[in-house]
Amino acid sequence: MEKENLKIIHEKNLRNYLEKVGVFGFVKKGKAKCEFCNEMVTLENIYALFPYLRQVKFVCEKPTCIRQFSIYIRGKHYASK
Repeated sequence: MEKENLKIIHEKNLRNYLEKVGVFGFVKKGKAKCEFCNEMVTLENIYALFPYLRQVKFVCEKPTCIRQFSIYIRGKHYASK
């Protein structure tokens, strides 16, 4: 079974992390969209980001989107077992 690490980034380090993974400008320009509701993700409403097919996908802080992200992560975890 392949282990995956979950990275948790504190709010004060978010900008640096987004710059490190090369998406800060994308978020700042309003081009980042939530994978689950398609609304704009900003520095104020970003909940998570995750890799998918060599792209960075974003999740906003809406409870329904967080729930869908949780289901996605659980499904991915079970599929790797």
